[in-house]
Amino acid sequence: MKTTKELIIADITAKVEAKLASQKVELGLVDDLKKGIAEGKKQEANLYSDFKATLNGVIIKAREIEIKYNVLLSNINEPLFQSEKQAKELGLDFKSTDFYKQAQSVIQAIEIRKDVIDKIQTNIQKFGF
Repeated sequence: MKTTKELIIADITAKVEAKLASQKVELGLVDDLKKGIAEGKKQEANLYSDFKATLNGVIIKAREIEIKYNVLLSNINEPLFQSEKQAKELGLDFKSTDFYKQAQSVIQAIEIRKDVIDKIQTNIQKFGF
C-alpha cells in the first residue's frame, strides 16, 4: 500500500504530465496555425497575381475590340455621310429611310458596347491593375 506522501506525489506527477501534454497539444496547434497562415499568404499572393494577369488580359482584349468597333463605325459613318449628302443634293429626306434608321440602330448599339468596354477598362484601372 502507498503512503500518503507517495499518493500525493503520484497525483501531482499525473497533473503535471497532463498539463505538459495539454501544452504540447497547444504548441502543436500554434505550429499548425503558423504553417496555415504562411501557406495562406503564399496562395493568396498567387491567386492575386493570377487575378491581375486575367484583368490585364481583359484590358488588352477590350482595347482590341474597341479598335475593331472604331473601324466598324468608320465603315458605316463614312458611306452614311456620303449617302446623306447625295440624297440632300437630290432633295430627298435620307434620314426617314429604313436604311438610315438601320444604320443608326447599328451605330447606337456599337456606341453602347464601346461605352461598356470603356467603363470596364476605367474601373479596372481605377483599382490599379
